[in-house]
Amino acid sequence: MHLPYRRVTIKVIPPYFYVADGTVPIIFKGETQNWKGKVNTYKKAYFNQFIVADSTRIGISSISSKTQANILGIIEKKKDFIDFNLNTEILNKQTDGKFGSDGLLLWNKHLQRFIYTYFYKNSYEVADKNLTHQFTGKTIDTISKPILDIAHYTATNQYKLGGNAVFVNRQTATYANYLYIYSTRLGKYENSIKTASIIDVYNLTDNTYAFSFYLFHQKDKKLSAFTIYKDLLVAIVDDTLWLYQLKPKYFNSGFK
Repeated sequence: MHLPYRRVTIKVIPPYFYVADGTVPIIFKGETQNWKGKVNTYKKAYFNQFIVADSTRIGISSISSKTQANILGIIEKKKDFIDFNLNTEILNKQTDGKFGSDGLLLWNKHLQRFIYTYFYKNSYEVADKNLTHQFTGKTIDTISKPILDIAHYTATNQYKLGGNAVFVNRQTATYANYLYIYSTRLGKYENSIKTASIIDVYNLTDNTYAFSFYLFHQKDKKLSAFTIYKDLLVAIVDDTLWLYQLKPKYFNSGFK
């Protein structure tokens, strides 16, 4: 409890739960039966995201100390030791440094794949459970090179992202064969609705765009997070938790 925690994240993957802070860095693991956690890994790697693949394997995204770009890694707890591996090649770093490769890391249990969706360009990366790159997917957006607003603070020699950067993929989720992406940028044939968010759906088995749908919610509010489980979509919009049921006719993935 004496550690300098700054960004604690909690994930529940029954029958386990995880509490982690990549700034320390530390990951606790425990059982949901009694909610008592123990140190799983400590001081193995700093990270800004972590995602649980299975009971022994955790995927992370981190920042390279050499290039300052985002990189992916795996922390795997084996019988007598903890194995840690980084992959510096998957994320496509452009001239904009770490901001251009910012994004969200997901794990697809059914396909046994890690998925990393870029915030500021129309693509995502898919890798297997060992972080071997499988393919780069393209979204229906037209921004292939990030449009960023980067400010340099001379006093601290820091670079920060300004408010005029163009978000392409704001939130993502995955389940079964599909990748779901929430974007505030409208497509050519899409209309803005103040009471809904647009979700684009991609098929990960053949690397194609499938369809889009409206997620209706309270007026003039933004979708801040969502996840998929079986035929349910759970979303947080402003201060409200929404629960939707997906129709098997459109979301038939072959998994239950």
